[in-house]
Amino acid sequence: MFNIERIEPVFECDKYGFTQHLISYIDGEDKDPPDSELLEEIINHAFRNHDREAEKTLQHALFIIYQCSLSHPLSHPASIQYEPRLINLKTKIEKYWLKHELGNIGLTEFPEAEDQFSGFLKKSGSPIMHRSILCLISLKKMLPENSFIIFSKAIAP
Repeated sequence: MFNIERIEPVFECDKYGFTQHLISYIDGEDKDPPDSELLEEIINHAFRNHDREAEKTLQHALFIIYQCSLSHPLSHPASIQYEPRLINLKTKIEKYWLKHELGNIGLTEFPEAEDQFSGFLKKSGSPIMHRSILCLISLKKMLPENSFIIFSKAIAP
């Protein structure tokens, strides 16, 4: 998975043909990313119809996209990891997935900006805020100059 020249998928075939097209695009064999209409269809199947195969396809797509940052620095996957069309695919999948997961715990509205997210969770009274890692992340954002001391003491046995 590290320093690879080409993306290594867990599986290559899905009923939508999305995985094959995404791999071809990332490896440089196809110059266009998968169709956004096809992505919308998979998202609808996954999160509205609760289709497990569609969810698996979306999770696998994220896994494939994340591999770009782990690939060999001079490879084609590394060269397109910040390509806007690839970032749009990743962002769209992550956004719908997050919306779906938060909907499962009763949160239907949430901020789009990342820096406002921990404050939102605190105000919502979500059970997720009882996780210590989120408290540490929130603390780090509030006290950036003291974060080294706080984190070293929090992590030390």
